[in-house]
Amino acid sequence: MDTRTDAAAALVSLRPLMEKVANVHGEHDPRLLKMARLVFAAGESIEVHGALSRIRELTEGYDVPDWACASYRALFEHLRLLDAAAG
Repeated sequence: MDTRTDAAAALVSLRPLMEKVANVHGEHDPRLLKMARLVFAAGESIEVHGALSRIRELTEGYDVPDWACASYRALFEHLRLLDAAAG
C-alpha cells in the first residue's frame, strides 16, 4: 500500500466530520475554517503531508480546547493519528 494514497483517502473520509465541526464551531474557533480548507484541498491542490503539517501547527499539536464537543474531539484524534501514521 502507498502511504500517501492511504493518507489522502483518510483525509477524504474525514471531510464530513471536518465540515460539521467547522460549521458548528468555526465562528468561535476560526482556525477550524482554515483546517477545513486544508482538508478539502489535500490531495488535490496541496500535498497531504504539507496539509497535515499545517494543521498540526494550527492546532498546536492537536490540542483540544476544554469546551470542545465529542465531534470536535474525535476529529482532532483522527487527525493526530493520521499525522502520526503519515510520518
